[in-house]
Amino acid sequence: MKKVAVVAVLVLALVLTSVAFAANLSKASGQGRLNQGRTFSFHAQERNDGSVTGNGVLVIPQQGAENIRIKFDIDCLNSDGQSAVMSGTTTESNVWPEDYAVWFKVVDNGEGAKASGPDQMTFIYADASELIDDCSVDYNDLDPVGVPLVDIIAGNVQVK
Repeated sequence: MKKVAVVAVLVLALVLTSVAFAANLSKASGQGRLNQGRTFSFHAQERNDGSVTGNGVLVIPQQGAENIRIKFDIDCLNSDGQSAVMSGTTTESNVWPEDYAVWFKVVDNGEGAKASGPDQMTFIYADASELIDDCSVDYNDLDPVGVPLVDIIAGNVQVK
């Protein structure tokens, strides 16, 4: 009987440890509209093994032409609980080739009356090189003039 109780306690401890560990994994998601009618949606989540999965879509309206549409996978996520930097590669686009590196940053400024301001996002940057596929680099800190954060006009971003 003691062996069963000890095994049960060990299993319970393992389950609780796994749940606590999973609760600390980074996540970022959002959808909304930026200036000039740009719409976006994305989600990214860190897995237990440290890998990141996610994807997103950006649509940029074009007057008198087909809208720019960019779909991308996210495979890198760096979050501090309020802001998140993400990178990945394009999977489908009518302006960029497949497998272009993409990078962007979001800031979650809170919800409702407790918000310190509107959520923010950089534009999504893409390049054929691997220069921007590292989400540990915050290009906004390196060159805030060249990579500005813009207010999200409608929608919401959540970072954990």
